Amino acid sequence: MNNYAIEADYYFYGIKLGILDPELAISWAYKIIEKEDNPSGEIIEVALSKPRGPNGIMSALREVEGERDSQRSGSMLLSELLRRLDNGASPTSISTNALSVVRESKFPEETVLQFNVVDDDVLLAEQGIYSDLEQTYKALRDLLRKPQL
Repeated sequence: MNNYAIEADYYFYGIKLGILDPELAISWAYKIIEKEDNPSGEIIEVALSKPRGPNGIMSALREVEGERDSQRSGSMLLSELLRRLDNGASPTSISTNALSVVRESKFPEETVLQFNVVDDDVLLAEQGIYSDLEQTYKALRDLLRKPQL
């Protein structure tokens, strides 16, 4: 049996924080069902959870069995945020979401503080308090690129 708990938590945190669309979790579950001969009941529950809304989908994701690693799931979300930033997403939104991810997925306090500083710097740069927007955005990209595990 495959361990899908880390991926389930990726979708759980992503939905909870408003980063990922709940439909992505359902699609993920259907892909597992298609490739496995005997998918777990928990994965089937995720696939069928759409009528219960985002909270029902998150509840089903929490029931997926396996070994969980919240920081690894959070790192996956940080990679998604970096991809979005590189594709033109708002640095303010990305920095705020990244801070939420490291808090929610229980990163070490030092990492949370680093993201907090960058988030503050981005917000100040956007308000014109810092004059070097590009340097601030580079610091955000660098922090998102940094291996967190």
